[in-house]
Amino acid sequence: METTAKNKFSKEDFYQFCKMVEEATEIEFEKSRITEIDEEYLSYNAYFNDEDNYKISFQISLENGQIKWEEPDFYKDELDSVKPHFEYVLEETYSNFLNTKKNIY
Repeated sequence: METTAKNKFSKEDFYQFCKMVEEATEIEFEKSRITEIDEEYLSYNAYFNDEDNYKISFQISLENGQIKWEEPDFYKDELDSVKPHFEYVLEETYSNFLNTKKNIY
């Protein structure tokens, strides 16, 4: 997933989005899991808590003001249940994040 060209996000926005993603699956945000590659590129090692309370690691990044996330490699038995739930949670969280940005600006 990728943000659109019209949305340019700051480091603080990135931190906020990462916190929102982790809160959506009851994981505690840890700033120590952020890696700053350079001034324009940050990466966060996030966790997705599935319905069985199994933690799945995936990356969220801020690249040149754009927020992106990588879909984790799901096991075959997770494709029908966990993957759609992951997609829903991330899309819903991103939509909520954008709404908070609209209310600020």
